[in-house]
Amino acid sequence: METGVRGFHLTQKKNFLEPYYDGKKSFPVQMRKLRDLLDSDLSYYHEVDEISSLMNDWLSLHSKWEDSQIFSANEKLKISDQVKSKKIMDQFREVTAGILELENEKLETNKIKRINNANSTIFYSVILGIALGFVLAIIIRQQMFRLFHSYEENYNLMVGARSELENLNSDLEKKVAERTMSLKAVNDELETFCYSVSHDLRSPLRGVDGFSQALLEDYDSVLDENGKKYLSFI
Repeated sequence: METGVRGFHLTQKKNFLEPYYDGKKSFPVQMRKLRDLLDSDLSYYHEVDEISSLMNDWLSLHSKWEDSQIFSANEKLKISDQVKSKKIMDQFREVTAGILELENEKLETNKIKRINNANSTIFYSVILGIALGFVLAIIIRQQMFRLFHSYEENYNLMVGARSELENLNSDLEKKVAERTMSLKAVNDELETFCYSVSHDLRSPLRGVDGFSQALLEDYDSVLDENGKKYLSFI
């Protein structure tokens, strides 16, 4: 806005004022955003009010040449007003720079806190991991002793079960062989029957299909809708 006003007073060309008018429209919106961002932080309360006050002073300084009569008279901003305008802008930049500096300091402080918290978390996690590992080692050792004592008993049971399983497998193989032969004989009979039926039915079914098609083609005008539907079913 400051640059646009300076350009206008130097050249008397209105197109230099576009940034001024754009800034004048957007400033209230930007101030609301700034207040929303800093609403929970009371440490910036005075800075935000000072920004608003400085902007109002700057706008008041430049508002007089916006009057249509003075505007058309090409009245230039006085040197004293130009100096005052620049002073206001310098104060404006100083306040905003102060806010940014404080925010950067807070970010750095928070960063250090997060690093310290992370280091603490890692340290306590390692201690906890060692303690849990020691407890788990004791539990695993007890379990291994129990498994060792029950191993021989389980081994003997497994040997007996294996012998019984071998006997069952031998009987099962015989039964499977007998059943396979029986199923093969039944399957052969079924294949023979299916071949015979398909061969015997092929010709008469072809005749039924052909005559049904002939009725639809030759007697289309005689048959009603139900008749045509029945023939389609056939």
